[in-house]
Amino acid sequence: TNNFGCTWDTTVTVEVIDNPGTFITAGVDLEYCGGEIQLQGALDDGSPVVCGNAAGTYNHCYGYGDNSVFSYCPDNPGDGTMMTISFAAGAMEGFGQDFVTVYDGPDATGPVLATLDAVFAGQSFTATNPDGCISFQFTSDEFFCSCTDFCAFEPVEWCVSCGGASSTCGFDWSWEP
Repeated sequence: TNNFGCTWDTTVTVEVIDNPGTFITAGVDLEYCGGEIQLQGALDDGSPVVCGNAAGTYNHCYGYGDNSVFSYCPDNPGDGTMMTISFAAGAMEGFGQDFVTVYDGPDATGPVLATLDAVFAGQSFTATNPDGCISFQFTSDEFFCSCTDFCAFEPVEWCVSCGGASSTCGFDWSWEP
């Protein structure tokens, strides 16, 4: 048996019922034989997916002296798709001590779109560069962090989508065997 309690001859079927407007898809058909599996569920408005590799909801618990960089590009950079980052939750120390810098490009060398500190919820940024990529970098000092007993800040949560396209932003997905 596997991690889901299934035997090798088990077929898992996911039925998704269409509704007007945006649809939910269970993703591509997968055969499961040992090891972990990641379901590829998403919203589907009938148009081809052009940022399926990067789209989704993410979070980060930043640490002391954190300099993490997160970069997101369309499946085919340069095809006209522009990535969007929408911050949904989280906070940092503020006062310019801990902050996030958002870049219009595939890494932390692109033009700066914004520098954020304190509360992030409600902030959205869309790439404008020819590749359609967007990135951001956490910068924190040695005094505050998130997600530990001592640190009082909630993790930073964001959603990545194709600029202006339907996405899974704002939806909580859960699955149980």
